Amino acid sequence: MLISPSAFLAQMLQFAVALAAAPLLTGWVNQCRAWLQNKTAPSLLLPYRQLHKLFYKEPVAADNASMLFRTAPYIVFGCMALACGIVPALSTDLPLAPSPTRSRWLACSRSRGCSYRWPPWTSAPRLEPSGHAARC
Repeated sequence: MLISPSAFLAQMLQFAVALAAAPLLTGWVNQCRAWLQNKTAPSLLLPYRQLHKLFYKEPVAADNASMLFRTAPYIVFGCMALACGIVPALSTDLPLAPSPTRSRWLACSRSRGCSYRWPPWTSAPRLEPSGHAARC
C-alpha cells in the first residue's frame, strides 16, 4: 500500500494541530471553571507559559531511581501523541491509522474468496435471513 503525500501531510498536520491546541483547550476549561465559580479567570495562554517554564527546569531525580521512573513521562507522552495522531479529527484519510473493520473485510474477501461482502463501515457482518452471521 502506497501512502500518498497529501494523506501523510494531512495526518502530520492533524498531529501538529492536536499538540498545539491541547494547552489552549486546558486554558479554556480553566476559564469556564472560574466563570462558573464567579472567580476571575486565569489567562487563556497560562498553560503555554507553564509548559515553557517546565521545559527549562532542571530535572530532579533520586540517584537510585529506576529506569521506569525516568522513562514514564516519555512513555505517557508517546501514548498520548499516538492517540491524537490516529484518531481522525481533521481528515478521514489517515494512512498511518488503517480501519480495522476495513482490513478485516478486505482480508476476508480477498484471501478466502468470499462471495458475501458487507460494507466497510460496519463493525460486524450483517445477518442472513436465517439469523446467522454470514461467514466466508
